[in-house]
Amino acid sequence: IILLLNIQSWTKADDIRDFEIEGISIGDNLFDHFTEKDFEYAKKTSGIFYYKDNKFVELLFYNHSKFKIYDGVKITWKNSDKNYKIFSVTGIIYFRNNYDKCKVKREEVIKDIENFLPNIINTGNEKINFREADSFALVTDLVINAPYEEIRVYCSNWSDIQENKGAWDALNIVINHPEFAKFMEDPH
Repeated sequence: IILLLNIQSWTKADDIRDFEIEGISIGDNLFDHFTEKDFEYAKKTSGIFYYKDNKFVELLFYNHSKFKIYDGVKITWKNSDKNYKIFSVTGIIYFRNNYDKCKVKREEVIKDIENFLPNIINTGNEKINFREADSFALVTDLVINAPYEEIRVYCSNWSDIQENKGAWDALNIVINHPEFAKFMEDPH
């Protein structure tokens, strides 16, 4: 099994910043990992996603030559932050129309994380329905330090209609800064 989530120091992994995806950690500067040219290309091809109240923004870097494990990496930062401090990093592996294979890989990743971090709390599986008919995600949060310090592992399962529009089934491994995780759970 390829470990899909790197931990900088297994013996001291007690903070969300100890984890990285493709060498990227929470708190890093986006431009420590991507050039201005990479940024502009991602904006052109993926578009910037604005979260509620435009507080946070997200950009997908897809099929970048520096990626060794993931097909894409999403980076989230505060819209007002000109330093581009990373508040969330997501590694994505696409499973075009193969949700079952995604679920198998998802379970392997969860077991790997639990084996390396025996004190992590697995919140169990939650099915979250998307607005699109017959589309959903199977989500597990692995809590490091409660509350809001967690790794989220999920498979998205898109309907055939959505897959034909380019929304492919995918394994997502998400590392969120506690401030961003709390923001995402706030219903307002």
